[in-house]
Amino acid sequence: GGDWLVSRVVSYNVLAKCYAKQKHFDACKPEHLRWSERRTALLGVVEELDADILCLQEVEDYDKFWVKELSARGYSGVYKKRNSDRKYDGCATFYRTDKYERLDMLGIEFDHYCSEPRSADFTPDFATHNVALITVLRPKDRPGGHFVVANAHIFWDPTYEDLKISQARALVRAAEEMAARYQGVPIILAGDFNSVPTSCVYSYITSAAAFSSAYATVSKNLPPATALEAAP
Repeated sequence: GGDWLVSRVVSYNVLAKCYAKQKHFDACKPEHLRWSERRTALLGVVEELDADILCLQEVEDYDKFWVKELSARGYSGVYKKRNSDRKYDGCATFYRTDKYERLDMLGIEFDHYCSEPRSADFTPDFATHNVALITVLRPKDRPGGHFVVANAHIFWDPTYEDLKISQARALVRAAEEMAARYQGVPIILAGDFNSVPTSCVYSYITSAAAFSSAYATVSKNLPPATALEAAP
């Protein structure tokens, strides 16, 4: 609705340093994979996108780099690191401090959330260390216009479709529970879902969970991308 609509929300996987390996990106010049090069380029992209809300995935060096750089550009943020001693990235949600204030937040570890007794979803016999971040924001010029922003990174492997759907269900459930705390406010669902428009994950979110695709709504065309942003 118009009372809570934001100007621009961006979901962006920034590619963690630990995954920027030449063997995975053999068409890319080695120097373009170096963090010393990429960090400058990433900041340039962020400035060009000029978002009100940034939902980032595979974020490393949250305090050392991202908070330092984005706070200087007018943003504040929250962060959820992967629940792993060997993986150092996570999800970060940033918002413009001149436009929003944060009311609440919740970090989700899918390994734990999907295996709770109340969940009947598929539970694997291994940990994926995927996480999500649920944030409640309120526009400073519209005190009653607060809304939920869910930012997630879903497991990558397409052969584990049941697991991916389980994580998507957990994300939607957590976002809806948070929204219910604030009298059922709207939800923006964002992240790297590692899913294409023909996938079961996309079908679940846009059909069973009744979210609408921002891509389909705005452009009328669905790109073969892995990210999906939606709002009911």
